Amino acid sequence: MKKVLAIVLVFTVVLCSSVLSVGAFELDGVYTIEYGQTLTVSVPSEGLINFIQIQFIPEESGSYALSSVSDNMLSDPYCELMEGYNFNIVQDSDDHNGFDFCLKYNFEAGVLYTFIVYDFSGSEEFQVTLGCGHNYIDGICENCSEECPHTPVCGTMGFCECGKVFAGKDIFPGDTLSGALDENCLEGNIYRFVPEKNCIYTFSSETADEETDLFADLYDKDGNWLESADDENGFDFVLYYNFTAGEEYFFVVTCYNETAEEYKVSLEEAVHKTDDGSVHSLVISDEIYSTCTEVGYTKGLYCEECEEYIIGHEEIPADGHWDINGDGICELCGGETPLPDCSHLCHSTHPILSFFWKIIRFFNRFLGIEPFCECGSYHFA
Repeated sequence: MKKVLAIVLVFTVVLCSSVLSVGAFELDGVYTIEYGQTLTVSVPSEGLINFIQIQFIPEESGSYALSSVSDNMLSDPYCELMEGYNFNIVQDSDDHNGFDFCLKYNFEAGVLYTFIVYDFSGSEEFQVTLGCGHNYIDGICENCSEECPHTPVCGTMGFCECGKVFAGKDIFPGDTLSGALDENCLEGNIYRFVPEKNCIYTFSSETADEETDLFADLYDKDGNWLESADDENGFDFVLYYNFTAGEEYFFVVTCYNETAEEYKVSLEEAVHKTDDGSVHSLVISDEIYSTCTEVGYTKGLYCEECEEYIIGHEEIPADGHWDINGDGICELCGGETPLPDCSHLCHSTHPILSFFWKIIRFFNRFLGIEPFCECGSYHFA
């Protein structure tokens, strides 16, 4: 999907390399690799072909992995895998560890596989290695007996590949933790939370300046997205959710800016502390979407005892009718709208004038001119 034109080029290049006899013709950017081998490669940054091919025919069936090691300041490699000569992409990998990829697949002995490698950043040299795909049991690979390095990889919520070591931070109600953007993983800093009771909790940030614009996402233990928050208070966020006791949750904090200064995050039980010292529980009010004629409201936290909203529930203005063709009917709700006070020919109901307007509109559409009327109506609707 990301490289439609490149796939067409891949088809052409692979076809050329397949129809010619071995040794009779050699293409630039075509490599062969064997298990355990490391290659130094460079992806062209100019010309029609902006990728290289790395061909692999396994002697034994099994799980193998092609991984890159590059200078992330100079290179951002990306890899796709084609099986046989059907030119279908069967696997791809990007940003597995920082900007490097690690493409894993269950290969079949004797079949030709072609890795298509791109570099989004340029043509700097970097290394690729074909090794074991690793299937860890108790931290040891059952295929090659190698021990898991216990380093986190993107897409695993801060865990290493074997799942035994969590590199993020555990957070508990009442905690305020300092953090900074983790440049080694694109997902940012990850905080694990296991609530002891069914309750609504708030996870919020506090930043020192506008150079740190944070947002947060909440996931369950299976990596399913649950909730997000952004700019609830200036450039800070306030994320609230009804958590289930004993379940494992992960807050992922990310920054819009390329560099993030230090920030603080806090986890609190969502309660309303009144002036007389009372503590009231809160409920979540869902977002109410605005319509053409009625205002909506953002998601919020509501105190039923005080009958007031504590967080959120901000008004969303009504959308207003959308009569794009100026016929007096709203395209969104079908309701009647005031006809535009405009004398342009497009609004005329006279049969002869309407006929001439259809001819003018046809040529305007063909030439791509005057798509909108002075009153804002769309002429080509």
